Amino acid sequence: MNITSGKCKLKWDENGKLVDFAASSKEEYVGFVPFKLCVAGESEGQFSELTSANCLLSEQFRLAGKERKEGATLFSYFHDGLKLREVTEISPLGNTGVFVCRSRLFNESGQEIVVNAFSSAFLSGMGGGIGESAPPLRAHWFEAAWHAEVRHRSQSVRELGLTYVSPHFMSKSFVLSSHGGYTTAKYFPSLYLEDTRKKKIWFINAECEGNWNIGLGHAAAYAAQKAGWYLESRHISASDLGAALVLRAGERYEAPAVLFGAVAGGIDEATEALTRARRVLYKKETAPLMFNDYMNCLWSDVTEDKILTLAKKAAALGAEGYCIDCGWYAPSDSLYGGLGDWKESPDRFPKLGLRGVLKEIQKLGLVAGVWTELELCSENAEAFSFPDEYFICEHGKRVGGGERYFFDFSNPDVRTYLFERVKALYDMGVRYIKNDFNAAIRWTTLSDVIAKNHRAAMAFYDGLKSAFPDLYLENCGSGAMRSDYGTLKHFCLQSTSDQELYYLNPPIAQGTLANILPEQAGIWAYPYPNLFDVRADARAMEEEAARQKGGRQTIFNLVNGIAGNLYLSGRLDYADEENAALIAEGVRYFKSLRPFKARASAVYPVGFADISDLGEFTALGLIDDEKTKLVLFFWRFGGNGTNFRIPLKKWLGEQTETVRAYPERDCGVGAMLNGKSLDVTAREPYSAAIFEIALKKEKI
Repeated sequence: MNITSGKCKLKWDENGKLVDFAASSKEEYVGFVPFKLCVAGESEGQFSELTSANCLLSEQFRLAGKERKEGATLFSYFHDGLKLREVTEISPLGNTGVFVCRSRLFNESGQEIVVNAFSSAFLSGMGGGIGESAPPLRAHWFEAAWHAEVRHRSQSVRELGLTYVSPHFMSKSFVLSSHGGYTTAKYFPSLYLEDTRKKKIWFINAECEGNWNIGLGHAAAYAAQKAGWYLESRHISASDLGAALVLRAGERYEAPAVLFGAVAGGIDEATEALTRARRVLYKKETAPLMFNDYMNCLWSDVTEDKILTLAKKAAALGAEGYCIDCGWYAPSDSLYGGLGDWKESPDRFPKLGLRGVLKEIQKLGLVAGVWTELELCSENAEAFSFPDEYFICEHGKRVGGGERYFFDFSNPDVRTYLFERVKALYDMGVRYIKNDFNAAIRWTTLSDVIAKNHRAAMAFYDGLKSAFPDLYLENCGSGAMRSDYGTLKHFCLQSTSDQELYYLNPPIAQGTLANILPEQAGIWAYPYPNLFDVRADARAMEEEAARQKGGRQTIFNLVNGIAGNLYLSGRLDYADEENAALIAEGVRYFKSLRPFKARASAVYPVGFADISDLGEFTALGLIDDEKTKLVLFFWRFGGNGTNFRIPLKKWLGEQTETVRAYPERDCGVGAMLNGKSLDVTAREPYSAAIFEIALKKEKI
């Protein structure tokens, strides 16, 4: 049986084993069922904690049935001794070259079964052998850190130590892991395997609900076996995730969904395929262009006068909404008092009250929003007096401390309470919520609790959207530290970083757009920044405003934000006429670009910049599905060079014209097509511009 998406074909044998994962080999690979399983009391195979290749229990399952249903193919496998049934559902996502895999495990025995490992997807049959003539394979992945989100990394399989060392099977694999409630704080749940000689790339990307790992290894029982490589995703693993699954008689477990596929090319083509697939699977409504008063702005020092001053300026410059960030619920001398109560501050809005401030924002034609952290509660909140059953507990103690303890969303009373708090805000005029998550549950003994709570919380957010269809929900996750699509599919916008230094945002934008839809990635632009470490110094803001003369920093900021879903902040009330005009122009251009961006994916003509070593310049492209237009974002960093060449051979056919799209005026950055390259001149360091290159569709 074959299953096809685009030009990617999966070939299965009569036993339901995947024998060819788009490898286009003349001979079929040794096949494996699309899952791995370890059960307490059963042999886990030699070195099972080091590689999944030799976890052989899953190969004892027989194919019990297969059927096509509503565009999906379902394989049912059964273990006669354990009375366990596994069902793998594979669905093509249009013609993208991408599939979605959903794996379910059913306990049909009359007793409890402890599952020590279960893969959401195990995909083999790609990439060739590991001997001296092995193909040149490279792995790609994205690591992360707070303020340094989504950093591209790449190494050859040899550099990873995945090489031929004996005639036995390879007792090593390369694994990315994440523990606890922050699913993207260390890595994003994606892994790519590129054959640089054959110009082919395979990939896997997982939804998450807590702990996860993604692994790459060689799938052979011995080195000479023609088994190819494997990509695997797990959320259940006692050995390296601390997460076992207890299935009682008659119970079932459904793993988070996994996207996987293969396309010709490299990381650009994989990004395009995954972007198109995410639009098929996860498309949400588009968030309005919001102004938020936190980043490089008020830093939680919100008052009605400051809010309304900024709201008037934001509206005049073209913003579509205003979000009051943290502090609106707390006394002026306490930032985190009242987390969990979600009632207005007793002293920050003395004249109008929060309701009046929201009404004034709406009068300006703006969507009114507020910041929340609905899953957490501070110890000085009234809600902290609720019984322990309202909170996640470990060993009889509430998990967390001080500013943040964790509500237990599996408790219906918690969901009812928080629904009423949101309804009260909605009744006051709130139509946008920026929901944060500034602490993560540690994983230790709470692995199953994290997953259960995540599922319940996400269902709660879906319930809010059902009850209040015109309410926009943004996911923050403390600067993208919980921004996998197991979370993000429930929100219309992701705040992609807490990075406050504007010139460090381009590499974050590059990595972000490989993992998050461009129209869903909220990228900050904060002209006139009020930096955190001098936020209380009024003179510092005046000195900063003086440095904005000429508009170069404003342009750089707007270029950052326009690359994604423009998210405005900064002390716009300090903007002079020149800079205000540049902001308004950038806002207008961003709005005009929305229809294009909704069908575009990112490309990387000069690769990825590294936030720790920026180099002299970098670039990022967006190209639409029809290949009619390339929008190129250019940034110059430091260094002495002024002339830069950007190779575009991969995308250019016969271009009709190149224009500088933003800004329209001379900004010291110009460009000219030179054959299949774009030659850019940038006179000053830390300058930026956006160019549009119109393409002839038939030549691409």
